[in-house]
Amino acid sequence: MMAGLKDRRWLRWLDAGLCVAVLGGGVVAVALHDGSTGPCGAADSESLAPREVLDCLGDDIAHVTTTLGSGSAVLLTDGRLLTNAHVVDPFAVVDVSFRDGLVVDDVPVIGVDLQRDVAVLGPIDREGGVELADQAVVDGLGQGDDLFLVGYPGELETGVSDPTISQGILSRVRVADRFGQTFLQTDAAIGGGQSGGALVDGAGHVVGLSGLSFADNFALGLSSTDVAAGLAGIDAGQSGVYRPIDAASATTTGTFTATGPQAPLILTVPPADVDQPVQVTFDRAGAPLVTVQDSTGQPLWLPPTLLREASPEELDMDQGTYDRLRGSAGDNDAVASFTVPAGRFGVVLAESLVGPEGALTYTSSVPLSSFPDGDNGVPLTIGTRHEGAIETFEALDTFTVDLAQGQALDVYLGAVAGDMVYWIYPVGGEPDEANIVDDSNEGLYGLDAHETFTAPAAGAYVIEVSTYESISVGYVLDARPG
Repeated sequence: MMAGLKDRRWLRWLDAGLCVAVLGGGVVAVALHDGSTGPCGAADSESLAPREVLDCLGDDIAHVTTTLGSGSAVLLTDGRLLTNAHVVDPFAVVDVSFRDGLVVDDVPVIGVDLQRDVAVLGPIDREGGVELADQAVVDGLGQGDDLFLVGYPGELETGVSDPTISQGILSRVRVADRFGQTFLQTDAAIGGGQSGGALVDGAGHVVGLSGLSFADNFALGLSSTDVAAGLAGIDAGQSGVYRPIDAASATTTGTFTATGPQAPLILTVPPADVDQPVQVTFDRAGAPLVTVQDSTGQPLWLPPTLLREASPEELDMDQGTYDRLRGSAGDNDAVASFTVPAGRFGVVLAESLVGPEGALTYTSSVPLSSFPDGDNGVPLTIGTRHEGAIETFEALDTFTVDLAQGQALDVYLGAVAGDMVYWIYPVGGEPDEANIVDDSNEGLYGLDAHETFTAPAAGAYVIEVSTYESISVGYVLDARPG
């Protein structure tokens, strides 16, 4: 087992000026700041001190909290807020607070763009807000210019608190060509919770949205014009379907039929303030293979047969965890009884061992939310580019392609916010370490996966896509003749 891979945790799946978009029949204008004078009153030739930047923009930076963690957001002049998609996914609503004491609960997530890692919240009733810097401002930045990160890194308080500011320089401009996105690299310190905060130049322009860091050495902020493009795409409904966890649609019974090979049913137990005992029973006719974990990746239940036949080492877990699971597994592989710790999601993954045609029927002692995966089991057309996402509770995505014997297929898999891997193997077969395609020294960090595969025999093949990240990651899969 390859520890750390999201899909194999416990089993094998274990322009400038104005951007305009159409929303609900109306026109939403995303105002961009032209940069003649900085929003904090400084001329563009000046450089503000950190305290001046914080005094100017601090009221427009929000602290975002969910039951899974926290982050930052930037208030716009229309009352909406911008943050990173991975801060809010998979929630339909989040809570926000500001340093002046305003707390707003259940702020709706309007939409997300996982390719840009951008999300839009609100709107809320609050004066102020910022405008994103336009292309001329971004183009006017030079290496060595001052940059600031403003947000809530490492925030443990649940109430009102002050944002922090860190100072650095523009180290370089990095372009993700395959994604058409521009990032500003800075050595300003970034930490957990900073995601979704403002990247600000010396005149106080918001020139980007923070969200990516690499080995604690530098941070990357998506340029303000790319953020605006993401916002416009969300408004126009061009950024894909956002599938948040919706407790209102949860049910205690359901039937599921897989959409393709290794396309499991994903059920979630929404978090509660106390520990939740849960029992989920599957119809044995579907030959279910079930595992349960919480939102931190800790196993809550594994099939007793698996626990009897596999050692802790084979399951990549310590002896204490193994003993705990064996003691509570029961003796029926189709009945999962487990307890979800307070404040965490429970995640039930199930698939039918009789193949994609096998239907799984289940009943549960508590309402469960189904988490549909629109990417799984998709036939891949050679010569096309597919944009997909490994979302929070997903394990993997699978695609199928028919190849002739000796046919070569050039496969590229990349993401701007994650480390991706893939396997290619015959339908009905299994992936293994021998055919994994991992880091190919391409992409923003050299972590994209790219290789030419030659089919040893004619037939249908599976391209299985996964990530090492525990957050939602938008990716591009490009398969062309080799």
